[in-house]
Amino acid sequence: MTKTQPRRMLTIVEAAEELGLSVATLRSWTGQRKLAVHRLGRAVRIDRDEIERLIAEFNRFQPYRTAPGDERHRGYVSKREREKESDTF
Repeated sequence: MTKTQPRRMLTIVEAAEELGLSVATLRSWTGQRKLAVHRLGRAVRIDRDEIERLIAEFNRFQPYRTAPGDERHRGYVSKREREKESDTF
């Protein structure tokens, strides 16, 4: 018989540190039900699988975020530049 490891549950503070987000953001997402949590009395825990799902979702929607000036950023014209061009004509 093999023993299985218990699932690692994180506090909101630990999850926020791991994701690089604020605690307030995670609390807001739990209130909006964007983030599944387990409530044990007053304690709130987040399953590691939920953190991995959240990371995968971020990566799916923002895979090519680049800084202005990056060669992959070519063709982008900011709103300010478009307004400047329209003012000259």
